[in-house]
Amino acid sequence: MDSHGLTAEGCRTRLQRLRGLMEEDGVDTALITDRKHVYYYSGHLTPVATRSALIVSGRDAVLITGTLGADPDAPAVSDVRTYTGNAYHSTIRPNQEELLAEVASQTTLAGRVGCDLSSCPALLLPLLSEEPTDLTAGILFQRRSKDPDEVALLRVAAGCVDACYRYARERIEPRLNELTLYGELLRTAAETAGEEVGRFGQDFQCASPGGPARDRGAQAGELWILDLGVEYRGYGADASRTFAVSGRASDAQQEAWELVAGALQAAAARLQPGLSCLQLFRDTQATIERVYPGGFQHHLGHGIGLSVHEAPFLNPEWDQRLAVGDVITVEPGVYHPELAAGMRLENDFVIAATGAEQITNASLEL
Repeated sequence: MDSHGLTAEGCRTRLQRLRGLMEEDGVDTALITDRKHVYYYSGHLTPVATRSALIVSGRDAVLITGTLGADPDAPAVSDVRTYTGNAYHSTIRPNQEELLAEVASQTTLAGRVGCDLSSCPALLLPLLSEEPTDLTAGILFQRRSKDPDEVALLRVAAGCVDACYRYARERIEPRLNELTLYGELLRTAAETAGEEVGRFGQDFQCASPGGPARDRGAQAGELWILDLGVEYRGYGADASRTFAVSGRASDAQQEAWELVAGALQAAAARLQPGLSCLQLFRDTQATIERVYPGGFQHHLGHGIGLSVHEAPFLNPEWDQRLAVGDVITVEPGVYHPELAAGMRLENDFVIAATGAEQITNASLEL
């Protein structure tokens, strides 16, 4: 698939939003150290084996990062400063934070300093003011509304998920081992992306509500819930499908599928800015539990993006409303022993002013 990661234009727009947050909080300089946040504002996706930081003032954005070979790609920053992240072109150095702090100390953090405090390495804390402003909540709020370059990456990730489900539909049969299918799906995701994918999860168990793949063969008559999350260049899609292992569902399984598929379609038809996530959860839960009391045992969905679960949350512990720019999952399910073991169907949606666009499109059929 053809995508070039976060764009310079998108990152510059987000940097301006960060500067607006800094102004609101009385912050002169921001020290950003969370890998996801560095990427979000600079376009530099730091390798997991090294550490980076972004220093943002009113005019400049300076990226500090370790190099493990190629020069870092950071389309929106004014300056890039590096340290050597590996020794003799091979061994990843164990003192990444010390090296990062050494380079960062050469840059003046003027005035009042803010940071995403919970992710700040201890060796960088002396660079902060005595009482630094924690910008984390404001950054997470900004991350909720997705820009066009973010949605483009989520579409690629969604395409990888769809490809996995097309493969699974042809492959699933009695005696297929869960670990075998896991490996084949990971290969399918990478081949569809045209490169190594990031996080690949999360539920691969047959005759189970979910969990990691086991050394177990599927049995005729069981339902196989797959809940796949594929991360492409930092952004992850997440969708569920359920398959009848023998290719033919029992009457009870087919009726459960009709119930859950109908609940998904009804919820999707209601998605629009201002909709109460809590009310949507309660209504969907009531629909399912009229037939299977206590059978809907989890959330109805969540936001997706740089994290597999982020705001908004379609969950009874929160009371949030949908907004333009949200990218969310909707995933009703039902679980009962007679279903061996349950049913979950999930799609991803982009919330726009006029409603919602579905971006995962693999067949829902059993």
